[in-house]
Amino acid sequence: FGVANAIALPLTGWLSQRFGQVRLFITSVLMFVLASWLCGLAPNMTSLIIFRALQGFVAGPMIPLSQGLLLSSYPPALAGLAMALWAMTTLVAPVLGPLLGGWITDNIAWPWIFYINVPVGLFAAALAWSIYRTRDPGPRKVPLDSVGLGLLVLWVGSLQIMIDKGKELDWFASGQIVTLAVVAVVGFAFFLAWELTDHHPIVNLRLFARRNFALGTVSLVVLATRKDSGSDQPAPAETSPTTTTTTTTTTRAPVTSSTPSPAPPPPPPPAEPPPAVAPPAGHAPAEPATPTARGPEINV
Repeated sequence: FGVANAIALPLTGWLSQRFGQVRLFITSVLMFVLASWLCGLAPNMTSLIIFRALQGFVAGPMIPLSQGLLLSSYPPALAGLAMALWAMTTLVAPVLGPLLGGWITDNIAWPWIFYINVPVGLFAAALAWSIYRTRDPGPRKVPLDSVGLGLLVLWVGSLQIMIDKGKELDWFASGQIVTLAVVAVVGFAFFLAWELTDHHPIVNLRLFARRNFALGTVSLVVLATRKDSGSDQPAPAETSPTTTTTTTTTTRAPVTSSTPSPAPPPPPPPAEPPPAVAPPAGHAPAEPATPTARGPEINV
């Protein structure tokens, strides 16, 4: 989806000149509905990937064309209000989309996350055609820059695949990522040189000479880069209740009391020796035996 969408988005200018803004927008919405229905009917992963790529390609012109048609419905003084209304979708959709998709998957079935686009898309296409059908200038013949289109598909596709698979393959430690990076850089260099010299470029790069357009594009790139880098940071580790309790018990200071503790009891007095017994009359007191020194032993 992302690769196909990145390729189709720069082609919006040429496609709108070739087929008309309103017709291209209505066709993109109807094709998106058809691709969503096919994704729900996909029997295997291969077909699902193919239908998702088709869905991403037809969704590419919808975003810039919706902005252009909305701005054409308001006077220049209310252009800020129009963009504010459009920006509400970019804030609400990323929040409600995953929640609604998860609820549908758990309670109904996963194909219904695609089937839900069918009635909404048909209603949006009918409403947009009833409002803007008289403002469509109609198709006109515009020469196709086939070389520029091929270079665009080459370098944008390589860059998008490199970004999508970089984290999984450990970035430039993988030979596949290095190859994609080289193809993207070389393809972009040739694309830049070709589009600046061609009389009918597939992408009008001279728009970057306008200060507002250049600054707006750079601001979007910087904000998107900061958002992606912030989402890759690991979340702080949570502390379990058991660890918290143990730490609190270990580091708790001893509790002191203002009341003095009682003095320890005095030690018991030493035991008195037994009284001496006097010897009976007529008997001398026995003298203690004096040890006799023994001489050396002689072995015969």
